[in-house]
Amino acid sequence: MVNQTLETIKKLRTIHWDFNGKKVSDSDLRTIIEHGMRTAHSTNLADYAVVVIDDTEIIKKLVANTGNARCCIFCIDHTRTVAAMKLLGHDYTPVSSWCYLLADLYNVYALAQTSVIAAKSMGIDSLVTNGIFRVDINEAKKSLNLPEKYCFPVIAVLFGYSDKPEEEITGRISADHVLHFGGYNTASEDSLREIIGEMDKIYPEYIGGEYKHTLDWYFGEWLQNGTGELYSSDIQLRDTLIQSGYYF
Repeated sequence: MVNQTLETIKKLRTIHWDFNGKKVSDSDLRTIIEHGMRTAHSTNLADYAVVVIDDTEIIKKLVANTGNARCCIFCIDHTRTVAAMKLLGHDYTPVSSWCYLLADLYNVYALAQTSVIAAKSMGIDSLVTNGIFRVDINEAKKSLNLPEKYCFPVIAVLFGYSDKPEEEITGRISADHVLHFGGYNTASEDSLREIIGEMDKIYPEYIGGEYKHTLDWYFGEWLQNGTGELYSSDIQLRDTLIQSGYYF
Protein backbone atom coordinates (compact mmCIF):
# COMPACT_ATOMS: atom_id res chain seq x y z
CA MET A 1 0.00 0.00 0.00
CA VAL A 2 1.31 3.44 -0.93
CA ASN A 3 1.89 5.74 2.05
CA GLN A 4 0.15 8.93 0.90
CA THR A 5 1.79 11.07 3.59
CA LEU A 6 5.28 10.08 2.46
CA GLU A 7 4.26 10.62 -1.17
CA THR A 8 3.11 14.15 -0.30
CA ILE A 9 6.37 14.94 1.51
CA LYS A 10 8.36 13.53 -1.43
CA LYS A 11 6.64 16.07 -3.71
CA LEU A 12 7.46 19.11 -1.55
CA ARG A 13 9.18 21.84 -3.56
CA THR A 14 9.99 25.53 -3.37
CA ILE A 15 8.23 27.87 -5.78
CA HIS A 16 10.01 31.19 -6.26
CA TRP A 17 8.61 33.31 -9.08
CA ASP A 18 6.45 30.59 -10.62
CA PHE A 19 3.14 31.07 -8.82
CA ASN A 20 0.43 31.38 -11.49
CA GLY A 21 -1.77 33.88 -9.63
CA LYS A 22 -4.67 31.55 -8.81
CA LYS A 23 -5.73 32.54 -5.31
CA VAL A 24 -5.82 30.14 -2.37
CA SER A 25 -9.24 30.58 -0.79
CA ASP A 26 -9.78 31.74 2.79
CA SER A 27 -11.38 28.39 3.63
CA ASP A 28 -8.42 26.43 2.23
CA LEU A 29 -6.00 28.69 4.10
CA ARG A 30 -7.92 28.07 7.33
CA THR A 31 -7.80 24.32 6.68
CA ILE A 32 -4.04 24.52 6.12
CA ILE A 33 -3.38 26.39 9.38
CA GLU A 34 -5.84 24.31 11.42
CA HIS A 35 -4.04 21.13 10.37
CA GLY A 36 -0.66 22.81 10.83
CA MET A 37 -1.66 23.42 14.43
CA ARG A 38 -1.88 19.66 14.98
CA THR A 39 1.92 19.57 15.09
CA ALA A 40 3.65 18.90 18.42
CA HIS A 41 3.89 21.95 20.69
CA SER A 42 6.15 22.43 23.70
CA THR A 43 3.44 24.00 25.91
CA ASN A 44 0.15 23.62 23.98
CA LEU A 45 -0.54 27.32 24.63
CA ALA A 46 -0.37 28.11 20.91
CA ASP A 47 1.95 31.05 21.52
CA TYR A 48 2.03 31.97 17.85
CA ALA A 49 0.10 34.01 15.33
CA VAL A 50 -0.26 33.82 11.55
CA VAL A 51 -0.80 37.13 9.79
CA VAL A 52 -2.17 36.83 6.24
CA ILE A 53 -1.13 39.61 3.87
CA ASP A 54 -2.70 40.12 0.44
CA ASP A 55 -1.52 43.67 -0.23
CA THR A 56 0.90 43.26 -3.14
CA GLU A 57 3.00 46.26 -2.13
CA ILE A 58 3.46 44.98 1.43
CA ILE A 59 4.34 41.49 0.15
CA LYS A 60 6.86 42.98 -2.26
CA LYS A 61 8.39 45.06 0.52
CA LEU A 62 8.61 42.19 2.99
CA VAL A 63 9.53 39.18 0.86
CA ALA A 64 10.23 40.53 -2.66
CA ASN A 65 8.17 40.02 -5.81
CA THR A 66 5.87 37.13 -4.95
CA GLY A 67 2.49 38.86 -5.06
CA ASN A 68 0.92 35.98 -7.02
CA ALA A 69 0.56 34.02 -3.78
CA ARG A 70 -0.98 34.59 -0.35
CA CYS A 71 1.63 35.61 2.18
CA CYS A 72 1.49 34.26 5.73
CA ILE A 73 3.83 35.63 8.38
CA PHE A 74 4.32 33.14 11.22
CA CYS A 75 5.10 34.92 14.50
CA ILE A 76 5.93 34.17 18.10
CA ASP A 77 2.94 35.67 19.94
CA HIS A 78 2.59 35.68 23.72
CA THR A 79 0.11 38.56 23.90
CA ARG A 80 -2.93 36.30 24.41
CA THR A 81 -1.24 34.30 27.17
CA VAL A 82 -0.01 37.45 28.93
CA ALA A 83 -3.53 38.95 28.81
CA ALA A 84 -5.13 35.71 30.05
CA MET A 85 -2.64 35.43 32.92
CA LYS A 86 -3.32 39.04 33.88
CA LEU A 87 -7.05 38.37 33.80
CA LEU A 88 -6.48 35.46 36.22
CA GLY A 89 -4.31 37.59 38.48
CA HIS A 90 -0.92 36.14 37.53
CA ASP A 91 2.29 38.07 36.84
CA TYR A 92 3.63 36.32 33.75
CA THR A 93 6.83 36.95 31.77
CA PRO A 94 6.68 34.95 28.51
CA VAL A 95 10.34 34.22 27.77
CA SER A 96 12.81 34.16 30.63
CA SER A 97 15.57 32.00 29.17
CA TRP A 98 17.21 30.98 25.91
CA CYS A 99 15.72 27.52 26.45
CA TYR A 100 12.16 28.87 26.32
CA LEU A 101 12.90 31.09 23.35
CA LEU A 102 14.36 28.19 21.37
CA ALA A 103 11.31 26.08 22.26
CA ASP A 104 8.97 28.84 21.10
CA LEU A 105 10.90 29.20 17.85
CA TYR A 106 10.50 25.46 17.34
CA ASN A 107 6.74 25.81 17.87
CA VAL A 108 6.48 28.44 15.14
CA TYR A 109 8.71 26.59 12.66
CA ALA A 110 6.86 23.31 13.29
CA LEU A 111 3.53 25.05 12.66
CA ALA A 112 4.87 26.55 9.43
CA GLN A 113 6.36 23.29 8.12
CA THR A 114 3.33 21.17 8.98
CA SER A 115 1.17 23.79 7.25
CA VAL A 116 3.37 23.47 4.15
CA ILE A 117 2.81 19.68 4.15
CA ALA A 118 -0.94 20.14 4.64
CA ALA A 119 -1.02 22.61 1.75
CA LYS A 120 0.87 20.24 -0.57
CA SER A 121 -1.61 17.48 0.20
CA MET A 122 -4.28 19.86 -1.14
CA GLY A 123 -2.33 20.60 -4.33
CA ILE A 124 -1.09 23.97 -3.05
CA ASP A 125 2.59 24.88 -3.41
CA SER A 126 4.64 27.15 -1.16
CA LEU A 127 7.73 29.26 -0.63
CA VAL A 128 9.32 29.42 2.83
CA THR A 129 11.48 32.53 3.18
CA ASN A 130 13.32 34.55 5.81
CA GLY A 131 13.06 37.61 3.56
CA ILE A 132 11.41 39.58 6.36
CA PHE A 133 14.84 39.77 8.01
CA ARG A 134 16.36 41.44 4.96
CA VAL A 135 14.22 44.54 5.45
CA ASP A 136 13.89 47.04 8.28
CA ILE A 137 12.39 44.84 11.00
CA ASN A 138 10.62 47.75 12.70
CA GLU A 139 8.99 48.72 9.41
CA ALA A 140 8.02 45.08 8.93
CA LYS A 141 6.33 45.02 12.33
CA LYS A 142 4.45 48.22 11.50
CA SER A 143 3.33 46.88 8.11
CA LEU A 144 1.96 43.79 9.84
CA ASN A 145 0.36 45.84 12.64
CA LEU A 146 2.11 43.63 15.20
CA PRO A 147 1.90 44.49 18.90
CA GLU A 148 4.96 46.27 20.25
CA LYS A 149 5.55 43.72 23.02
CA TYR A 150 5.63 39.92 23.05
CA CYS A 151 5.01 39.40 19.35
CA PHE A 152 7.73 38.93 16.75
CA PRO A 153 7.84 37.71 13.11
CA VAL A 154 9.82 34.51 12.59
CA ILE A 155 9.26 33.17 9.06
CA ALA A 156 7.16 33.92 5.99
CA VAL A 157 5.39 31.29 3.90
CA LEU A 158 3.71 32.02 0.58
CA PHE A 159 0.94 29.68 -0.51
CA GLY A 160 -0.24 29.45 -4.10
CA TYR A 161 -0.52 27.41 -7.25
CA SER A 162 2.10 26.74 -9.90
CA ASP A 163 2.10 25.35 -13.42
CA LYS A 164 5.70 24.21 -12.97
CA PRO A 165 5.96 20.47 -13.80
CA GLU A 166 6.07 18.23 -10.75
CA GLU A 167 9.15 16.39 -12.03
CA GLU A 168 11.19 19.59 -11.67
CA ILE A 169 11.89 19.03 -7.98
CA THR A 170 15.29 19.91 -6.54
CA GLY A 171 17.01 17.05 -4.75
CA ARG A 172 18.78 16.96 -1.40
CA ILE A 173 22.11 15.61 -0.22
CA SER A 174 22.04 12.01 0.97
CA ALA A 175 20.65 11.31 4.43
CA ASP A 176 23.89 9.37 5.05
CA HIS A 177 25.60 12.72 5.71
CA VAL A 178 22.94 13.83 8.17
CA LEU A 179 21.93 10.74 10.10
CA HIS A 180 24.18 9.63 12.99
CA PHE A 181 23.53 6.40 14.90
CA GLY A 182 24.97 5.95 18.40
CA GLY A 183 26.64 9.36 18.49
CA TYR A 184 27.94 12.08 16.22
CA ASN A 185 30.46 11.14 13.54
CA THR A 186 32.70 13.88 12.14
CA ALA A 187 32.58 14.00 8.34
CA SER A 188 35.63 12.56 6.60
CA GLU A 189 37.29 14.23 3.63
CA ASP A 190 35.76 11.60 1.33
CA SER A 191 32.33 12.38 2.77
CA LEU A 192 32.88 16.12 2.25
CA ARG A 193 33.84 15.53 -1.38
CA GLU A 194 30.68 13.46 -1.81
CA ILE A 195 28.63 16.39 -0.46
CA ILE A 196 30.36 18.82 -2.84
CA GLY A 197 29.59 16.49 -5.75
CA GLU A 198 25.97 16.01 -4.68
CA MET A 199 25.44 19.77 -4.46
CA ASP A 200 26.86 20.10 -7.97
CA LYS A 201 24.15 17.73 -9.22
CA ILE A 202 21.42 19.56 -7.31
CA TYR A 203 22.36 23.05 -8.55
CA PRO A 204 24.40 22.64 -11.76
CA GLU A 205 23.25 26.07 -12.98
CA TYR A 206 25.69 27.78 -10.60
CA ILE A 207 28.76 26.03 -12.01
CA GLY A 208 30.80 27.82 -14.64
CA GLY A 209 33.04 30.83 -15.13
CA GLU A 210 34.81 31.47 -11.85
CA TYR A 211 32.91 28.73 -10.00
CA LYS A 212 34.07 25.13 -10.29
CA HIS A 213 31.50 23.88 -7.81
CA THR A 214 28.08 24.96 -6.63
CA LEU A 215 29.44 25.55 -3.13
CA ASP A 216 32.09 27.89 -4.57
CA TRP A 217 29.21 30.11 -5.74
CA TYR A 218 27.28 29.57 -2.52
CA PHE A 219 30.07 30.74 -0.24
CA GLY A 220 31.67 33.15 -2.67
CA GLU A 221 28.57 35.04 -3.70
CA TRP A 222 25.43 34.05 -1.83
CA LEU A 223 26.85 33.83 1.72
CA GLN A 224 29.22 36.76 1.53
CA ASN A 225 29.36 37.40 5.26
CA GLY A 226 31.83 34.70 6.23
CA THR A 227 33.84 36.85 8.63
CA GLY A 228 31.63 36.28 11.65
CA GLU A 229 30.97 40.00 12.00
CA LEU A 230 27.40 41.17 12.51
CA TYR A 231 25.61 43.10 9.78
CA SER A 232 23.88 46.31 10.87
CA SER A 233 20.60 44.50 10.11
CA ASP A 234 21.61 41.76 12.57
CA ILE A 235 22.17 44.35 15.28
CA GLN A 236 18.82 45.97 14.53
CA LEU A 237 17.13 42.56 14.64
CA ARG A 238 18.69 41.84 18.04
CA ASP A 239 17.70 45.25 19.41
CA THR A 240 14.12 44.96 18.13
CA LEU A 241 13.84 41.48 19.64
CA ILE A 242 14.86 42.97 23.00
CA GLN A 243 12.41 45.86 22.60
CA SER A 244 9.69 43.30 21.93
CA GLY A 245 10.25 41.81 25.38
CA TYR A 246 12.51 38.90 24.47
CA TYR A 247 15.64 39.38 26.57
CA PHE A 248 17.30 37.64 29.52
